[in-house]
Amino acid sequence: EFCTEIVKHLDYSVPDIDEGVLYVWNEFTEEFESPYKPALEKNHKLTALVSGKTESFSLGEKESSELLDGIIKVKCAIISPIMRGSLAVILALVNTKKCVKYPQSTFDLLNSVSMQISSAIENIRARQDILAKQRFERNRSGSISW
Repeated sequence: EFCTEIVKHLDYSVPDIDEGVLYVWNEFTEEFESPYKPALEKNHKLTALVSGKTESFSLGEKESSELLDGIIKVKCAIISPIMRGSLAVILALVNTKKCVKYPQSTFDLLNSVSMQISSAIENIRARQDILAKQRFERNRSGSISW
């Protein structure tokens, strides 16, 4: 839900973007996952391209359609890799109708948003871990009976 909302708001906020996808690395399945989209294995062409990158970058029509084939229809895309510790996220915002040259301000915005997204996802994961441990402890101590 969180990922879907992020993409929806970025679609509204970034000029010449009409669709997007946010992939989050799942260390248990060892693939990138996104709601309503096919998962990406760690050796997918898109993940190979973003590895080692720290800034947002754009792709032309040919490159974007090859990398995002089967995921999202695209004419051109902005890809924002988000790496923070072991957290890996790939944000792809696309224009499905025409290829656009994006201004530097768009890249600056996405780089800033990407840092905030990584912090938010880390906080969500930490909170989920705490809640899971609390449930486990309650079950183990017998304070919850099924």
